[in-house]
Amino acid sequence: MAAGLGFKTFNTGDVLTANDTNGYLMQGVLVFDDAAARDTAITAPAEGQFAYLKDTNLTTYYTGSAWDNVGAGMTNPMTTTGDVIYSSPGSTPVRLGIGSTDDVLTVAGGVPTWAAPAPGASMTSIASGSLSGASVVLGSIPATYKDLRLDVFDYYASSNAFLELIITGISTGYFGFMTYNQGGSVASSSTSSAQVAFKGATANSDNNNRATYYFKNYADTTSRRLISASDVAIVGGAQLALTKVEYTNSSTAAISSITIRPSAGTFSGGNYVLYGVN
Repeated sequence: MAAGLGFKTFNTGDVLTANDTNGYLMQGVLVFDDAAARDTAITAPAEGQFAYLKDTNLTTYYTGSAWDNVGAGMTNPMTTTGDVIYSSPGSTPVRLGIGSTDDVLTVAGGVPTWAAPAPGASMTSIASGSLSGASVVLGSIPATYKDLRLDVFDYYASSNAFLELIITGISTGYFGFMTYNQGGSVASSSTSSAQVAFKGATANSDNNNRATYYFKNYADTTSRRLISASDVAIVGGAQLALTKVEYTNSSTAAISSITIRPSAGTFSGGNYVLYGVN
């Protein structure tokens, strides 16, 4: 078949040549039952020639080297509401099924995938219990978290006493700065001498006292510990006191145990929860 010549307006009396017939009149969209019938009928297709296939309801055209589909575009691989399509490999469309509730779209192995969101700062309780006796030891603290947080609450002792902590068996070499508010009077002090432990406000028979300790990078062995402490307690059974303390120590040992104790007497009550912070 001859190559198409485009469009021509024939006038009355024009001579219809074989070239005109092949180049103009034979350029319509031919209809065939299927691709096999088309290929049998058109043994020498011309570039730009069209043919319609009834079995697939597709219009095809000849590119100059092969038959291709008109407007076929991408075959839609999606099957479920919420599916997405990505290219893998090259321009091949691939279905990514909808993820689970709260999943986020991320990349793994060079392709998109659904995954649970990365955790933010979260806490896991790794030890908890009640306070009794002269001391409570939280030992064998796992080194698998980023930070530690210790909450001590509803505590009081048999005598007027401070709440103290001993860290990994080290009872000296702590240095810090403390701000202390008692009965509306604010005082602050720093210490450069060895400290027995972290001392919070004194607590007597009132059992609504609370203290929170935060240990940064507790498992690190290359730098000194930085520990923040704050508490609120009744002093001498009468006045409410608020204490804020920032501490460090001369040791770079990882924190593997914490001892909670009153500076005098024994615990008459109280509770604690130790959290690992991610």
